[in-house]
Amino acid sequence: MTRCIFALLFAVSVASAQPDFYWAKRLVGQMALGDDVLVGVACDRWGNVFITGYSPQDQFYNDIWTIKYDAAGNQVWSRKFDGPASRDDRATAISVDPQGNCYVVGYASSQSQGFDYVTLKYSPSGDLLWARYYNGFSVGHDQAYAVVADPDGGCFVTGDAWGGLNNVDCVTLRYDPNGSEVWASRYHGLGDLDDHGTAICLDGAGNLIVAGNSFEGQEQGPNYLTIKYNRHTGGQLWSRTYNGVGSGADWAYAVCVDPDDNAIVTGRSWGGVGSAYDAATVKYAGLDGEALWSYSHGSDNNSSDQGNRIAADADGNVFVVGSTPAVFQGLNWLVIKLSSTGDHQWTRTHFGPSIFTDDAMGLHVNSDGSVIVGGYVYSNSDLREDFVAVQYGSVGSVDWTVSYDSGDQEDKTVGMVVSPQGYIYLVGTSRSSTTGRDYLLVRYKRGLPADANGDCNVDDVDLALVLEAFGLTGDRPEDIDRDGIVSDSDLALVLEQFGLGC
Repeated sequence: MTRCIFALLFAVSVASAQPDFYWAKRLVGQMALGDDVLVGVACDRWGNVFITGYSPQDQFYNDIWTIKYDAAGNQVWSRKFDGPASRDDRATAISVDPQGNCYVVGYASSQSQGFDYVTLKYSPSGDLLWARYYNGFSVGHDQAYAVVADPDGGCFVTGDAWGGLNNVDCVTLRYDPNGSEVWASRYHGLGDLDDHGTAICLDGAGNLIVAGNSFEGQEQGPNYLTIKYNRHTGGQLWSRTYNGVGSGADWAYAVCVDPDDNAIVTGRSWGGVGSAYDAATVKYAGLDGEALWSYSHGSDNNSSDQGNRIAADADGNVFVVGSTPAVFQGLNWLVIKLSSTGDHQWTRTHFGPSIFTDDAMGLHVNSDGSVIVGGYVYSNSDLREDFVAVQYGSVGSVDWTVSYDSGDQEDKTVGMVVSPQGYIYLVGTSRSSTTGRDYLLVRYKRGLPADANGDCNVDDVDLALVLEAFGLTGDRPEDIDRDGIVSDSDLALVLEQFGLGC
């Protein structure tokens, strides 16, 4: 029993240890002073990382640019996509399926006029397997904003598409693994005004949750929109809107599900005072969409709070990250923990000089209830924004903080992902005085005491080394817990960290 307790405490201390910088990659497009804008990141189950965005093909138009790296920082492939009109094409999101295929969505210039949804599927080796377009009812702007890979192959896409009545509708699609459209579902709200899909996720049964915005006949602004779809037919199981306490504009930016498949949405909601927006979070019952609770975080200075990302832990606690006004002007980043019943647990902010903008743009929940938050913070030392990641313990204490400065101008994080092996990737855009805005990808590695042979992975080799040295004493790498003897406590620690990489 004592050994089990020690192993658990040791595992927690490892998770709390500050990670080390491993590598950084800066990607410059073909236009020397062009703006290469990174918008999304995803990783596969092997720890490879995929990034996407858009890059100028000339002084007028952009191409979609997607790149894959392995965990060691080697570029596996790089692909640019120029749509059929050879005009402006832009990515907005990326997702990866269990087989390592990646799906990129955005919008591409049509050959007639306006934009169409574009969905691209790349194989693990970078082959473009298919490209699909979706055009609304008539010529207009159709733009996809979110994608999630289907575990059975294919993907789900949402965004907004022209409705034909001077409005756009929230349109959600499902593609099978071969790129055939399985269904398309259109949400047309009240009043023939605009409806948008902005975020997407799957519940435990594979049914689809879409979050976005619906004007619902209101001229003063939209309400949160949340829709649950049947994965097989595209039929709406339920739809709900949320009008905040101020009955003004409410914009939903992120959605997740908890362990009970309830849907939780966050964004920014009009607070009803001055020009104030609150970071408002709403939870809906997965079965019928009943609103279970809502929570709003508002500041006292009539300025804007908002939630950018949301996630739930194994106990149903909810984490929201985003931004909150600084004391004088500018923004600090915001981290909120709520219980499964919507009760406030704690709030933390992270900030640079108060007159500048800091923002949290990435969120990962660890198995022990701690969270890693990624974003950018204005630095006092170099007077520009830097990439930053912070781990908060389950009670809100700061376990560690890391930052990355590219050494030129500002570095702004747009996303973060943590691989199944524990690799931490921060991605965004970095401005240079000589190359304009460029893609920037940074990887951090975590210390792994159970990595007996030092190859940055805890695997069967480390297990064999501990078993071979079992019972030996002295200062040995196989003595994981450093108690002077290779024993069953060291074996337990190897098993605890088995499969992790740094």
